[in-house]
Amino acid sequence: LPGSQVDGGCFWPQALQAGAVAAVISEAAAALQPPGPDDAVLVAPEPLARWAGELAAAFWSQPSRRLALIGVTGTNGKTTTTYLIEHLAVSSDRPSALFGTLVNRWPGHSVTAQHTTAFADLLQAQLAQAVEAGAQIGAMEVSSHALDQQRVAGCHFSGAVLPTSPRITSTITPRCRPISRPRRGCLRSHRRFSNFELEADILCIDVFLPN
Repeated sequence: LPGSQVDGGCFWPQALQAGAVAAVISEAAAALQPPGPDDAVLVAPEPLARWAGELAAAFWSQPSRRLALIGVTGTNGKTTTTYLIEHLAVSSDRPSALFGTLVNRWPGHSVTAQHTTAFADLLQAQLAQAVEAGAQIGAMEVSSHALDQQRVAGCHFSGAVLPTSPRITSTITPRCRPISRPRRGCLRSHRRFSNFELEADILCIDVFLPN
């Protein structure tokens, strides 16, 4: 994958020599280190990270299509909202999976999260594990970095939520209502989220906290 200074695709010869059966590289990497007709190299269009996610999803048999996955993005309220979704799922006797800033967990498994949203290779593997464990509903925090870096490429979302409150804590249960005109930040996230496979409309909510 392209990095901030070096495109990892330029090292495809070393990868093949080390035992990789094939390499997927960007057009920019192919221009710098052109593969030959007999090299097991696929040159994919930009953004390359999107294809990495799609490949990971295919490898794990499209796990996000085997549960109802709800993405939660926005500046504030992601963690609280995913916890509320998980609570409602469990209260309805629906086994759930939670992917977020603090923890990634599903039936029989819990591990401290390393990122708000994992990179696509790990994320798809975790989704597959959650599905195999019986999870029917998934609540996922989707950070702005994850959207920009295509980490959720390959994910099929049954719905998405954009909390728009400037402050929200997990110790207070918010009262929520739909808003008719999403705020500017909500619109930016809406456009980025809409680049991925989304089955339902995105719900933007205002959160009212008691005094």
